[in-house]
Amino acid sequence: MSNHKNIEIVEDNIRVIIPIELKDVFKSNFKKSHWLNHSKKWELNLSSLDKLNQFLEESNDLLVEIEAAETMRLKDELLHKLRSDLKYIKGRIRKNKSLYVSVSDEDIESVRLEIERAKKSLEQERSNTQSRFERNKELVKSVCDMSIVSYSLSKMVEMQYARRTSAIRKVFESAAVAIDDEHDKLKEIGFYSPAMNNIYNLNWNRPDRDKANKFSVDDIYEIKKYEK
Repeated sequence: MSNHKNIEIVEDNIRVIIPIELKDVFKSNFKKSHWLNHSKKWELNLSSLDKLNQFLEESNDLLVEIEAAETMRLKDELLHKLRSDLKYIKGRIRKNKSLYVSVSDEDIESVRLEIERAKKSLEQERSNTQSRFERNKELVKSVCDMSIVSYSLSKMVEMQYARRTSAIRKVFESAAVAIDDEHDKLKEIGFYSPAMNNIYNLNWNRPDRDKANKFSVDDIYEIKKYEK
């Protein structure tokens, strides 16, 4: 049985969250694991559960330190935002010709309303962005076989972590071609995906620079007009 909060068992596989600080040592101990970009987790065979539990148990102190550091970073970001809001309000008040003691409730309420309007405007923009993304996603999925794209991208990621042989390179490049074939379908109706284009052009000889795992399926849905 799993005894760690970072572990999730899905059918015959294990999915586990590993902080980036432990990625290299994790990979050296679990060479058959592979990265699931959509869920930001590593996946292993269920047979590795005991070994994984032992690894996480031995790494627990470090995991706790990493989690505490992330919590502190989030707190710092919140504090920075609160200070920025306070600085904005104080700046508006200083612009008033009157002294602080003469600032009226109406002045403060006016600033508060302005902040609320700005928040609503930001929320609307986020909603519009999400709507555009959903429309793009629907269009791409109606034209491209995203199961091929997703599988091919995962194979490219897997091959970059595998032992570098000519056979592995062939699998990597075949997967890139499969993605490009689906991209051609999108181009035929007047659109293109910068992510698909960049994935196809990843250089096998430059794994230090051209990393397949920096792309996700969601990146592919960010499309633009294509002119032949």
